[in-house]
Amino acid sequence: FGGHMGSGAGLIYLDDEWETPLGNLEFDRDLSQALKNKANLEVETFETGDNTVEVQLPFIKYFFPNSRLVALRAPHSMKAVSLGERLVELARDQGKTLKVFGSTDLTHYGPSYGFTPHGSGRKALNWMRDTNDKGCISHGSARAPGARRQKPKRLQRRRGSGRNCRLPVPWIESGQAAGLLYVLGYYARRFLCGLRGHCLLISF
Repeated sequence: FGGHMGSGAGLIYLDDEWETPLGNLEFDRDLSQALKNKANLEVETFETGDNTVEVQLPFIKYFFPNSRLVALRAPHSMKAVSLGERLVELARDQGKTLKVFGSTDLTHYGPSYGFTPHGSGRKALNWMRDTNDKGCISHGSARAPGARRQKPKRLQRRRGSGRNCRLPVPWIESGQAAGLLYVLGYYARRFLCGLRGHCLLISF
């Protein structure tokens, strides 16, 4: 599951295989096509330049080298939950098990984003990591059935506005294990600097 979307139905890739630095990943065309039809998804291609699915591929190939791929971009809304539920139903119908990877951007902080409510330096970093990003991750990864249906949390991201925080992968109820990778990146260019949080959720 990737993101960078609005509140549309979602986008799915229907390729045969993708190349990674660790070898090719084969698609599960039957499951992908069934999900496209059931969820009324549009077909996506790499020509859009979106990276939210692409960045996960080496992790998948390394940890689950023989798995086949279903790749999609989930909407930035509660529709993501329904999309995940449909995927689970279809996989069960086809007698398949799922290993779910989902990535999302979190806070974009700094002068280049016009968003510095807590100044700069360590104070800003601590607020971003321990309050804003942590709160979003805790909300989005809640596994209790009731929590999965809550409205998205507001994530402070830019000056004067909020942003819905819905992690693009809903937790799969039947999952037996889960993991989380959080990365806080810093970049600096001439006259521009900023912090960006990213999260990878895994359920299998």
